Amino acid sequence: MCLLLSSFMASLIYFMVYFPYFDFLGFIFVSIIYFFCYLFIAFPTQIYLRRKPKVYSVKYLIIYLLVSFLEQL
Repeated sequence: MCLLLSSFMASLIYFMVYFPYFDFLGFIFVSIIYFFCYLFIAFPTQIYLRRKPKVYSVKYLIIYLLVSFLEQL
């Protein structure tokens, strides 16, 4: 559920920044693309880093930032 909502929000922000008009079909298409990017890149990273959870780790924060940056390219 969270994965689906985050892909909708990311595509909504994408459309608000790059397109002056709203196209529903394009919004759905970009949402599907973001959903699969999150599913195949962010979700496995989350599972891998949560095997040994820590309260706060700078290393994990940097890994999350790098993966999310690469995902948006």
